[in-house]
Amino acid sequence: MSGMLTGMRLSVRWLCPLFLGVLWCGLSRAVADPQEIVVSPADDLEAALEMVPEGGRIVLQAGIHRPRGALRLERAGVTLAGEPGAEVHVPEDFQADSLLTVRADGVRITGLVLDGGFASSRAIRSEKTTRDLRIEKCEVRFWGKHGIDLDGAEQLVLNCHIHDCLSKAEGIRTDAHGVVTLHANGLRIEGCRISNCSGDSVQADRGTWQDVEIVDCDMSLEPLVKSMGGFAEGDLVGENAFDSKRESSLPRGKVLIEKCRMWGFDGSVQEGNWAALNLKENVAVTVRGCTVERSQIGARFAAVRRGSPLIVQMEDCNFSRCDTALRFEDMREGSEALTPDLAVEDCRFEDCKLHVMFVNYKRPAGQGSWQPPKGVHIRHCLFDPRIRVGLSTGETRLLQEAGRQLIKLGENQEQDAPRRGTGSSDKTTPETTDTNTSTGDRRKTAEAANDSGPVCPSDDDHRGKVYRRAGGKLHCRCPVCGAVWTVPDKPAKPSPTTPTGTPAPATDKTAPGTKPAPSGGKTPAPASK
Repeated sequence: MSGMLTGMRLSVRWLCPLFLGVLWCGLSRAVADPQEIVVSPADDLEAALEMVPEGGRIVLQAGIHRPRGALRLERAGVTLAGEPGAEVHVPEDFQADSLLTVRADGVRITGLVLDGGFASSRAIRSEKTTRDLRIEKCEVRFWGKHGIDLDGAEQLVLNCHIHDCLSKAEGIRTDAHGVVTLHANGLRIEGCRISNCSGDSVQADRGTWQDVEIVDCDMSLEPLVKSMGGFAEGDLVGENAFDSKRESSLPRGKVLIEKCRMWGFDGSVQEGNWAALNLKENVAVTVRGCTVERSQIGARFAAVRRGSPLIVQMEDCNFSRCDTALRFEDMREGSEALTPDLAVEDCRFEDCKLHVMFVNYKRPAGQGSWQPPKGVHIRHCLFDPRIRVGLSTGETRLLQEAGRQLIKLGENQEQDAPRRGTGSSDKTTPETTDTNTSTGDRRKTAEAANDSGPVCPSDDDHRGKVYRRAGGKLHCRCPVCGAVWTVPDKPAKPSPTTPTGTPAPATDKTAPGTKPAPSGGKTPAPASK
């Protein structure tokens, strides 16, 4: 007990003279804040969790705290906070399922480093009955199962760094996810960096979860900087940035992935089809304003899996330097076949070996011209330098026909379309690259900006290009920063020499210096249709 008292905050610590030492204990009880317990590395953290009242606060001082065993937070409204430099490490030979299990509502965990030493365990786990859990500004590292495993309602992981969750069994990589859920109802992951997990950065596993949101996060794989977790220095270990699973007998699971950056999912120490976005089974996923770079597969669509059609709405995303940007699988034909709803709109693709791949699909038997599978809609996208399609055939004529049809049917655009047929279609436009490996922000400039083009809403010094006109609007793209926006399409006034009744040809350029109204943020809103 005396060890715990030394950890309590006292407003008048030095008021007792030495000759009143017999009164010290009583005085400390009177003046200490009963709602706050301060724990030093030498104190018993498990005892503090047992003593803290509802709505109380436990503050861990700087240093390494190594509890005697697994920890449980069982009182509502408790905050577990770390001062700068406070770390919680698992005890030696730790065998429990998780270091910290949350079993109460309104819990807050903030400012801690949680180090697992690659124990086959989780850092934090919430039970299905918990509500309103907030994990903020924590570093979760070196776990051999998962970093954070949440199953309650209204769960928030905010501004955390989750990395190097690695697992290996009998020499084979096994799953250790950054954040995983089976039964969460309302899980939001925001402003987080999740990297180098031997499973997925985020996985919605095959349970009853609902309403998962991933917003403004970096999810990535990079070669390991040193040997750890059973893997060697330089190994690239992991699967997907996001992976969805859902039984067809359950209500459809809803997912939002917005303004995220994903990169590095382009290889592994284990063979497989690794994707930044592995979208499958009974889910409805919205992907908006994201970037995917250097991945084996940018987005993998399992159209019909486990008896349920996939629903995806993807818009205003950038894909670059992927082996395959979009991969469509499990496409079915026939009157009784389930039809997915897979829409990719207003996206940009560059430097990919294949832009679109249809696995085990050529076209329905007896069909005339090539058509995309039912339920697949690729619209208003820009392919740089020109679209490249993969089918279950090597027939050049059919591949070319499929590319032409995707461009035509979806009102898509090719970056070098004006040069096609001139003998220079095999030459790409000179590019400049600005690389920032710490954030994954790797921008490419397709060509120099045109001084006479419309002003970019992201930067007044940039001039955009018109890549499509539809619905009374000019759809513009900035070749410098990649922003897209629209301006009204104002037809040119008839020339004085134009015969009466003959409309003057429309122009593809807006007046120099024209700047559209901002969309409310630095990234413009996707073009409306």
